[in-house]
Amino acid sequence: MKRQIWMFVAAAGVTCGLLAGADYPELRLTNGKITAQVSTPDLKKGFYRGTRFDWSGIITSLEAQGHLYFAPFFEKFDPSIKDVDFKTTVLAGPASAVSGPVEEFAPLGYADAKTGGTFVKIGVGVLRKPEESRYDHYEIYTIADAGKWTVKKKGGEVTMTQEVRDPASGYGYLYSKTVRLVPGQPKMELVHSLKNIGQKKIEGNVYDHNFFVIDHQSIGPDTSIKFAFEPKLGGGRGRGPAVAAAPSFEANGHDVNYIKALGNGDTASSMIQGYGASPSDYDIRVENRKAGAGAHITGDHPLSRMMIWSIRTCTCPEAYIDLNIDPGQEMQWKYTYEFYPLDSSK
Repeated sequence: MKRQIWMFVAAAGVTCGLLAGADYPELRLTNGKITAQVSTPDLKKGFYRGTRFDWSGIITSLEAQGHLYFAPFFEKFDPSIKDVDFKTTVLAGPASAVSGPVEEFAPLGYADAKTGGTFVKIGVGVLRKPEESRYDHYEIYTIADAGKWTVKKKGGEVTMTQEVRDPASGYGYLYSKTVRLVPGQPKMELVHSLKNIGQKKIEGNVYDHNFFVIDHQSIGPDTSIKFAFEPKLGGGRGRGPAVAAAPSFEANGHDVNYIKALGNGDTASSMIQGYGASPSDYDIRVENRKAGAGAHITGDHPLSRMMIWSIRTCTCPEAYIDLNIDPGQEMQWKYTYEFYPLDSSK
């Protein structure tokens, strides 16, 4: 697949420029059922060098059994855009121009850091705090230390590990993420471990944004998101309104169904309630009937928050889990993706 995406350059001093997509480092994984292109972290040439999302395991393309599930959701890159502008075409700025099931960790030590001091973003590194009233994940922060990354590929899997220590803030971690294609099956696993090697407890959360672009079909009545529990729209905290002013989807039983096609300028966004404290509720299906394809996502930790964000080019069930790791302790978690044609779904 020939890609001509232009990406943002954000080096340690936050230098800005443009880089041809063909120049970024990535690895090809395949198991006979799935073929994936996985970007590897690189401070100078990486596909993504913003300071919002985890740099590891960004999937720039994933095809399974003849269907495309992950690819860039944006149509053009614009360095002047802070997040995403979708009024006429889908433009993404340096903070949000990503692809695939990317993850974002809550910042560590931001509130305690003084202007010019440092805080930590897992999967990115040690960041410099500017003079501002509050943390803004759409901001591009100066990277004071990107830590040490190692990448190991074996067969149909790749493991990316980052070691970061910030004595000034007291935080440190050893973070590992493996993208694994299960041999002979249309399944992918995202396997994580996070060890606290600092002096302060790691508390917060991480969520998976899940930018699904199934066969590049526009989001509308052919798209559904299905849950193990009965979802209720609204409530809680999240980006944008709890429920869009002019609702574009509705909950019905275990499903959230889109009731109109999303066009330019349209968004469908809502917090989701109704899940319980069991990991069994981390069970989500995304289906597109026109494409005839679906994806089943399960996690092994309880949901701590759930929302959906959608525009014309993508639908994103965003599932959160909590982090609570004492110094010297380690947390592990895994997400499993199974890709299927709709005529074989259960």
